[in-house]
Amino acid sequence: METRPIFGVSAAILLILEVTIIAPTTQAQDQFDIDVCNANVDEWARDQCLKGLGINPKKPVAEPATESWAKIAEDNYVDAAYGCKKRIERLAQYDFEWTDGWLGAKFSHHVQGDKPGHIIYMGDAIKLQNGFGAWQQYLYSCEFNTRTKTVVDVKAAPGRLD
Repeated sequence: METRPIFGVSAAILLILEVTIIAPTTQAQDQFDIDVCNANVDEWARDQCLKGLGINPKKPVAEPATESWAKIAEDNYVDAAYGCKKRIERLAQYDFEWTDGWLGAKFSHHVQGDKPGHIIYMGDAIKLQNGFGAWQQYLYSCEFNTRTKTVVDVKAAPGRLD
């Protein structure tokens, strides 16, 4: 009895495996690849990365329409809170005291920044000490770049959020 491989069936199975399991391409993966390219500080490296994905680097890449900036702000809250907290503490000339407790939220509000992917987180849960030892309540803001996961700017001023 002669045995022969069934090439037609084997090739069809391999094709199905390649299309469904090995090489899936999704919109989320494509957007992730674009975000990785856009994270390059060097413009030449960014352009080369985008060209490798088959995208014209001179044409601006649109923001994903599926996520609102509010959802992006919520998704990046932990990274922003970690990065911003230390930078805000460094604004104190003498001493500082967080008034929100251990598990409290440092940032009670957020707004969309002027640049794409930038979120400004705000709060008023800190007291700063002056040169005479008196404590004063401050409000603060932190601009966070959600694409590069970096703090762009922090500011503080006496007062409270309403």
